[in-house]
Amino acid sequence: MSQPRPRPRTGQSVAVYARVHPDLHAKAHRAAAALDVSLATYVEALLARDELDESGRPTWWPRDEHAQEDLLRQTA
Repeated sequence: MSQPRPRPRTGQSVAVYARVHPDLHAKAHRAAAALDVSLATYVEALLARDELDESGRPTWWPRDEHAQEDLLRQTA
């Protein structure tokens, strides 16, 4: 397996740490590998495309409290 293409250096990057389910970890690595980019480039692209509403919340996140609980149970 070849090394992924390096992402462009902007001189301004910070580390993002998050604990995720092993299946999601593997999924992210598979997606990055399929794109031939680093995991950092893949995560940056996801975050850059995440639309926020007027209050700064992702538009895909449910507003209803019960729906939020369902979403959290699905991703736990």
